[in-house]
Amino acid sequence: MMSTVKPTCFCEFCYEEYKDVTGIYGSLKHSPQCKETLLAGDFTQAIQELYNFVTTTWTTRAHCRNCFKPHSDNITEEASQFYELVLLLDNCFNMSKAENLSVCDVCKKNYTSLVSYYNDKFGRDPSRVCADISDHVRNDEPYMIVHHTLYL
Repeated sequence: MMSTVKPTCFCEFCYEEYKDVTGIYGSLKHSPQCKETLLAGDFTQAIQELYNFVTTTWTTRAHCRNCFKPHSDNITEEASQFYELVLLLDNCFNMSKAENLSVCDVCKKNYTSLVSYYNDKFGRDPSRVCADISDHVRNDEPYMIVHHTLYL
């Protein structure tokens, strides 16, 4: 078991690479010579498998498209607001630690605002939540500590 759990930022940090993979694959697929040579050969089925893995991870497993506005490279307003609340909570955690204050006492309002926002915007339909957002709530160690202290 890992000693420290950190949320992924797969969707946000890998967006350019995802676009590169899908763009290059599209170019290969539309080039008759490349399509036959690189995509149809037994040995080169790895390219197709890699493309399938990347697109399945992006769309089905991580729901990354839900972090971005349609037909845009910009994150949604919901994601932007969520990250603002995350930043406020992170700042509160850091301030509490620096001043040796109780995180639960000082940051409870920030934490409950973040959880309420998450539940309101994303909680009813988990398929709408991209991995970057859901992992912040479920897998970030400071959030988990505060959650367990406040609610369990």
